[in-house]
Amino acid sequence: MMSIIKGLIFVIVYFSSLSVIYSTEYNTPALLCIVSMSVFFIMYVFNIKKELKLKIQTNRKLYEKLVSQRNYFTEVLVHDLKVPTIAQLRGLEILKNETIGRLAASQKDMISQIEQSCKYILEMISMIIATYKLELDEYDLYYERINLPELLLEGVKDVSPLLQEKYVSFSYMATQADAFAEADRAEMKKVITALLSTAIMYSKSGEKILVNITTKNNNLKFSVITRGKALTEEECASMFSYCANNPKYGAVGHDIGLYLSKKIIDAHRGRIYASSDGIATNTFTFIIPQNLQEAVLENVYPVLV
Repeated sequence: MMSIIKGLIFVIVYFSSLSVIYSTEYNTPALLCIVSMSVFFIMYVFNIKKELKLKIQTNRKLYEKLVSQRNYFTEVLVHDLKVPTIAQLRGLEILKNETIGRLAASQKDMISQIEQSCKYILEMISMIIATYKLELDEYDLYYERINLPELLLEGVKDVSPLLQEKYVSFSYMATQADAFAEADRAEMKKVITALLSTAIMYSKSGEKILVNITTKNNNLKFSVITRGKALTEEECASMFSYCANNPKYGAVGHDIGLYLSKKIIDAHRGRIYASSDGIATNTFTFIIPQNLQEAVLENVYPVLV
């Protein structure tokens, strides 16, 4: 702020002195004033340059510190959380298979519940790491020809506990049984699972979730339709943005999963969005090119419909 005030004072005095010189044939005081102001201006510029250099150095150190903290946090996730969780799952699998002794039915049920919780934690850790890598463009995608209806059924199997918990049924329609696309199989499964989980969360108990898979003009459209509380326009617009600790989301990590889904679809040169009829029906949709190489060569993106 002080630098701006000094600059304004300089401009006013400098042009006032110029007006005095041009209004008279010779004016020594005014000329000396111009010279002194020119010297002051040079010193002022050098001072500004020094301040900017100092700010840049400070910001660079702060940025490097933040990057270092973020890398440390990722390492903690991988080594201190992910590895022990995997070890727990292996131990639970041994117990569940009765390798070291027979178990009662109630014990098996308890182990299954603990196993499901561990899998959820492992999935959460993987999502955070994947989001971090995607933001830094360090995430490698492996494109192959995948069958979306088959991948959908795998995703339904993963969310079956959620379906049972809310007594929600599931059905799907596809224009062709082998609706395919060039995509990363593992990452697209994450997107499908995230959309199914979101649809279940917004469904009324006992409702049916419908999935439509259609293909047209080298585009594959995947829509999850559910009935429940209608989403507002604001909720639809911010559904796939990163909103950590947003109270409107009832499940921990829900927003991270949808944010990661958008990153994955963006990497596939696609579109993802939510819509609502404003009454009771909500739809969660993504569109990706079936032939990614062709879409890239033609610089074409799917149209939202």
